[in-house]
Amino acid sequence: MTGHRVTTPDGTRLHVEIQGPDGAPTVVLVHGTGITRAFWRRQVAGLCADHRVITYDLRGRGDSGPAGPDGHTLRAYADDLEAVLAECVPSGERAVLAGHSLGGIIVVAWAARHRPERRVRAAALLHTTMGDPLLDTLMLPLLLRNPRTRELTRRLMLTPRRLPRHRAFRSGTTLLLRGGMIGSRTAAAIGTETASILLACPSSARIGDITCWTHLDQHDLVPSLTVPTVAVYGERDRAVPSVCTDRYAPLLPNLIRTVGVPGAAHLGPLEHPAPYNAVLRELARTADA
Repeated sequence: MTGHRVTTPDGTRLHVEIQGPDGAPTVVLVHGTGITRAFWRRQVAGLCADHRVITYDLRGRGDSGPAGPDGHTLRAYADDLEAVLAECVPSGERAVLAGHSLGGIIVVAWAARHRPERRVRAAALLHTTMGDPLLDTLMLPLLLRNPRTRELTRRLMLTPRRLPRHRAFRSGTTLLLRGGMIGSRTAAAIGTETASILLACPSSARIGDITCWTHLDQHDLVPSLTVPTVAVYGERDRAVPSVCTDRYAPLLPNLIRTVGVPGAAHLGPLEHPAPYNAVLRELARTADA
């Protein structure tokens, strides 16, 4: 494993890790809201023997530096991704690119600002949406169906205070994750791990992430992702349900297929790594053919 520092156009310093043999197909993974590159640990473990796997912490969290003047915006995140691809993908190679949740939103925003076929040969959009997820979420559906309570929920999520990290709040966060974002009763450790990462996220990064998808509608940008693409959803994902995939997938100009993962909730790549790793392997083989 090698660590790199990539400096983005506005001076933000991103921490990037590269694992796997030189000369192997490159896979670049973009994580979602409030978490870090640790989310991809089971993809890295499953792929790095014969793939070159690149993960990085989005600006302002994990081992990456604070956000530069461009702040936490989709434009900044898209340009960060371009900087990682330009510096870390070997010259002359095009990578397989995957984004989970907010990471998928970032991939499409990147494609709209940069020529995707220059850097990428295939893509996977995992558990993502191109619209505001609070409009479709099945977590607390009765509460969030009401526009007033939905806006109150937004304001609470956007509080500038750092989230409490005491045991009671951490336990409550873990229960919420288990109820809406984790599909397997045996995945208690995943809920605890993810809750700890979320609660450690600096408030500026958390607020920036949430602001990116608050009132979001970038369906018109989806055709910019011109490379062969697989759209993946979890059949038990209550945070970003399959209806979100149903809306954006037909807009992809080079859609290979959509994949529903049985038993997978929003954190499917952590819970059920095998089908996600299989998709990434398939894309690498297809791109090689």
